[in-house]
Amino acid sequence: MSTLTITNISVYIPDHRITVDELFTSIPVASIPSFTGGDGDYLQYLKSDLGYSSIRTAGKLKDTDLLIGAADQLFDLDIVAPEDIDFLFMAQESDVIQKENSGQFLQMEFDMNRAKIMTISGHHCANVDAAIYMANCVAKSDLSIEKVLIAGVVSIPSAEKRMVGSYGVLGDAATCILLERNATSGFELVYTHMVSLGLLHEIDLTKDVSLLLCKYYTLCLTELMEKSGFSDKDIDHIIIQNANTALINQCISAVDLNTAKVFSDNLNTYGHLDSIDLPLNMRDLMKKGINDGAHILTFGSGINGSFIASIFKYSA
Repeated sequence: MSTLTITNISVYIPDHRITVDELFTSIPVASIPSFTGGDGDYLQYLKSDLGYSSIRTAGKLKDTDLLIGAADQLFDLDIVAPEDIDFLFMAQESDVIQKENSGQFLQMEFDMNRAKIMTISGHHCANVDAAIYMANCVAKSDLSIEKVLIAGVVSIPSAEKRMVGSYGVLGDAATCILLERNATSGFELVYTHMVSLGLLHEIDLTKDVSLLLCKYYTLCLTELMEKSGFSDKDIDHIIIQNANTALINQCISAVDLNTAKVFSDNLNTYGHLDSIDLPLNMRDLMKKGINDGAHILTFGSGINGSFIASIFKYSA
């Protein structure tokens, strides 16, 4: 088998919480995202429309503490030894982590001495989505690769950088995802479709680009369904990001997918955890229960114009 299966997912979420009110008062007025109605209305929007009361943050923990926490969770299961990891993908942006060369740091910390290292960035909140696809591409070209680890950490350095316009508020977390060849249970990648919109390369949260996003959300999902040969009846669950769902749900409906299939348990729980929303939701959906043979559609988008949709088959 040339594809990899996601067999285990660890997500480390710090215990420290900060309320949206506390977060808001620590942000300079000039840094508050533009919002019709003024600053007070923006705060009310976050609380009433997006449902945020608090988010999880690292507090006194370092970004490396979060990363080690996620790796410890995975390796403590004794299902894989660090020295057996063939490839390590770091899925993250440099502005959400303070530790340079975090892949090499993780390799040294856990003695993953045989692992090759590659960093996936530039897709922002869809970096993990891109890393899963890239890991499968690499595994198809090199059949000696048996075990792959995808790791990522989000540790936002300042309060104002947590605000993502009307989309969400960023929390802190870390993840480690184990992918294995010839596995009999887990999430096996069936198909991935990616669309890029270079027009959004200059990120500006003060501009309303909803129409553009709607067009490309719909395009990505439509082409995924057409090229994969799947339809709504074939999809059992849908995983999206834990942020503003209004636009993506409209687009899901527009391509004749049922929004009732969207997993929403974590929408207002921790904050928007950047690309770690995907492994968090996959892990918690699995805990909730997935039927053997079910198909899961995932969709992630990055603020820079990256749109990635995938279909996975789950084996219990």
